[in-house]
Amino acid sequence: MSDAYSGTPSADSYYERLGVDRSASDDDIDTASKRAKRAVHPDNNSSEQATAEREFDRVTDAGDALTDSESRAAYDTFVEEQGPDTGTELYEQWDAEGRPQSPSGWLAQPRSTDTTTATADSTATTTADSTATTA
Repeated sequence: MSDAYSGTPSADSYYERLGVDRSASDDDIDTASKRAKRAVHPDNNSSEQATAEREFDRVTDAGDALTDSESRAAYDTFVEEQGPDTGTELYEQWDAEGRPQSPSGWLAQPRSTDTTTATADSTATTTADSTATTA
């Protein structure tokens, strides 16, 4: 692997964004991710701030997905099942709509978003129990 960033931030594939092959090792992907972030960082490309920010976000997304073994496996499986022409945008949409990107994401999410039903049910049960006891 050379020392220069050889990726394409606008590419559909996460691997292309970082400039690595799909068979790249975890260490190579980590190195490529850091190199890509440095190369396209907005502070290094201040004349084109909006473009630099967009490119930085794209290589950051690629690096985050490929440096986490579970996310990388999910991405690879998605591309294999959907075909390489589906593009990363569909994966990112799928990922944003439901699958946390890492185990820490799973822990940060509440188990249930509907707490009012459980509270109402337990209040009704408590009230029914109180009524039965006093009768």
